[in-house]
Amino acid sequence: MTKTMGSGEFHGARRETLRLANDAVPISAIALSTGFSDQAHFTRRFKEATGFSPGAYRRVTRG
Repeated sequence: MTKTMGSGEFHGARRETLRLANDAVPISAIALSTGFSDQAHFTRRFKEATGFSPGAYRRVTRG
């Protein structure tokens, strides 16, 4: 990852990055479980915090 996770709206997201490595959990479900109203908002905030979109992060961590 090129950036570290910040605080505020995206705090606690480190746990969610681990869930992204699991292809069985849809990104939309992760977004809702973290309190975001939709996947697009989660994606924007995740990319701001990590430098990757959730899908790109998932592909990178899969190896």
